[in-house]
Amino acid sequence: MSRNFQVALCGYYGFGNMGDEFLATAIMKLLEEVGISKDRIVILSNDPESTSREFGASSVNRWVFEDVLRALRASRTLLLGGGGLFQDSTSVRSCMYYWGVIRLACLAGARPWMFGQSVGPFRTGLGEFFARNAIGKCMVRAVRDEGSKKLLTGWGYDMYQTPDPVIYLGTGQPAVSPPEEDGYILVNVRPWKGDLPHTLLRKVEESGKVWKYPCRFVALCGDDEAFLREIISGYPSLQGIPVKRLYSFSDALELWKGARGAVGMRLHFTVLSTLFQVPCVAVPYDPKVRYFAGDHGLPCWEGNGPLMIPEEIPGIMEILGEERKRIREVFLSSWERTIGG
Repeated sequence: MSRNFQVALCGYYGFGNMGDEFLATAIMKLLEEVGISKDRIVILSNDPESTSREFGASSVNRWVFEDVLRALRASRTLLLGGGGLFQDSTSVRSCMYYWGVIRLACLAGARPWMFGQSVGPFRTGLGEFFARNAIGKCMVRAVRDEGSKKLLTGWGYDMYQTPDPVIYLGTGQPAVSPPEEDGYILVNVRPWKGDLPHTLLRKVEESGKVWKYPCRFVALCGDDEAFLREIISGYPSLQGIPVKRLYSFSDALELWKGARGAVGMRLHFTVLSTLFQVPCVAVPYDPKVRYFAGDHGLPCWEGNGPLMIPEEIPGIMEILGEERKRIREVFLSSWERTIGG
C-alpha cells in the first residue's frame, strides 16, 4: 500500500482554542526539523480548511469516518500531538474518541505514538479504561508532567517525560518591557465548574485597587471570550476592562510585550507568560497547571489569600533553554523509535 504521508497528526485542532493551535504549530516545527516536509503530513481537524490554510499541510475532517480512515491508510504513523486528550473531567467522550482513532490507526497500519501529553485526571473507570487501552497501543509515549508519568508507570508503561511542546516556540529572549510608568496586568479566566472563576474575578476586583498597573483580560478561545464578557457584567469595576482574544502567536507576542505581570487559569496562558518571561501567578483548575507552575517556579493561587504577583521568575532563561533542548532530543528519539520499531 502506498503511504503518501509520514504523519497523521491528531489533537484538539480546529476548534479555535489557541493553546491547542500553538501545540500544533510547535509539533509542525519539530516534524520539519526531523526532516518531514509539510506535504508529508495530514492533520485531523474540526475545521480542515482553516487548518490546511494555517499550516500548509493536508487536512481532513476529524468527524468523517471515511476521511479519517483514508488518511490513516495513507500515513506511516499517527501522532497524538500534545494536550490533555485523555481525561474525563468534563466527559468521557474525549477518551472514547482518541481511543477510536488509535484503534483505527492500528487497523489501517499507521503506527501510533504520542508526544507532549497530559494523562488524566479520571472521574470514571470507563474513561481510564479507554485511556489505558489506547495509550498501551502507542509505540512511543512522551508525557509532559510528573503526574502523567506516575500514572503511566502505575499502568506498567514506559515513557519519556518532556516539557510542554509550546516551550519550543520560544526564542530565548523576553518580551520587550514597556517604560516603567506604562504596562498592564494580563488576566485569564476560563469557564469551569464550581466557583473558581467567580472567586478569581472577585479577587482581581479587590487586588486591582492596589496593583500599580491596570488589567487586561485575555481569551484563548471563543468560549473564554463569551464567558468573560458575560461574567464581568456582574462586576461594575471590571466592566471597562478590555477583553483581548488571541488568534495567533504574533498576537500573543504583541500583547505580552506590554505586560508587567499575569494571572491566569489556562495552562497555555501560564506557558506563554513563562515563555515571554512575564511574572505570572497560576490559578490551577487542573493538575496540569499546578505541575507546570511547580516546574517553573510560579506561585499558585488556590482560591484564597492575597493575589501577589512576583517581580520576576528566577532562573527562567536557563530553564527554558534546557527545556527546548530536551523537547528536541525526545522528539527525535520518539520519531526514530516509532519508525524503527
